[in-house]
Amino acid sequence: MRRPILKSVNISQQDNQFAAEVVLEGEEQQFIGRAGASLNEDNLTAIALATLAALEQYIPIKVDFNLKKIAKMQPEALNNYLLIVMVEATCQTEQFSLTGTCLSEEATIINSAAKATLDATNRIVEYITDAETTPFSKPALRSTRGEILH
Repeated sequence: MRRPILKSVNISQQDNQFAAEVVLEGEEQQFIGRAGASLNEDNLTAIALATLAALEQYIPIKVDFNLKKIAKMQPEALNNYLLIVMVEATCQTEQFSLTGTCLSEEATIINSAAKATLDATNRIVEYITDAETTPFSKPALRSTRGEILH
């Protein structure tokens, strides 16, 4: 298994919330994540949540993803936006703090929110889905507390 590929991102506004749908593709299958976020949040939050929902379907073992924050920044040194995503992943009894980023123009901000979320999660997803070994027979993967995940 390899990391999934981002196929599409759709966002709409329904009633008093944003509704997002993210489609990932891997192993000749599609994984569709759907999520909503209130108008007090933003559409980027809905996209990040939908991306995490699709990833939870893709990964062959139980991993709980919790979106901590998605932020859109525009540093003076950059002409583009910088999206930063922070995710907490729980796998068995271990927790991991994950961070991802993506540069984006305004026109591609929707896809970039999903890409930043995938950037945050891609190392743990690749580790878990590596077809060459079982998820926990590789060299040590350490939790945020420095403990070895077996």
